[in-house]
Amino acid sequence: MPYTFEDAMSSPGDVFDRPLDVLVSSFDKTEQWAILASWADQMHKRQLATTEGMPPGTACDPGQLLAAIADAERRLACRAPIPLTTGG
Repeated sequence: MPYTFEDAMSSPGDVFDRPLDVLVSSFDKTEQWAILASWADQMHKRQLATTEGMPPGTACDPGQLLAAIADAERRLACRAPIPLTTGG
């Protein structure tokens, strides 16, 4: 079943195995930015909850995942826009 943008925004870790997978998805660049930002926000909240005594929700280290998200964001920022072709 293909995932929707809403699925990717609400649960990026369920839709993608790793942040770099967002960059090879069928979502456009704006959507990819939003998905990565949502994923980072969720990881920041998980880190905060853990420091406040809540047990970790997953086996993954939020710090490592945040670093991977930052790497994906850097790569996305370096992508050159695809030139539009015009007829003629």
